[in-house]
Amino acid sequence: MANKIRYRCSNCGQHGVTIPFPGIPESMFFEGFRAHGDVLYCPDCVKTWKERNGMEYDEQYKEPPHLFAMWWNRQVQTQATDKSKIKTYRRNCVGDYAEVEG
Repeated sequence: MANKIRYRCSNCGQHGVTIPFPGIPESMFFEGFRAHGDVLYCPDCVKTWKERNGMEYDEQYKEPPHLFAMWWNRQVQTQATDKSKIKTYRRNCVGDYAEVEG
């Protein structure tokens, strides 16, 4: 799969490339990446969030996993060239995220 997702931290400019593959968004979230709207923050900037904003990121924003999933889906939709086997992430009735072939 030649699809690539390029990302950049909106605070420090750290950047990277990943692929739209199942498990990638979960691993990025658990590594410490956070997102709100079209804005992504790297783990280092999330760690210092409280110093800049007065509260921890996960305390300041409601439902960080959902916000990250929404950011991920937007990146896949705008950057992936072959969407035939792409999975998107939607919330199920118990609050978890399920992969949906789109």
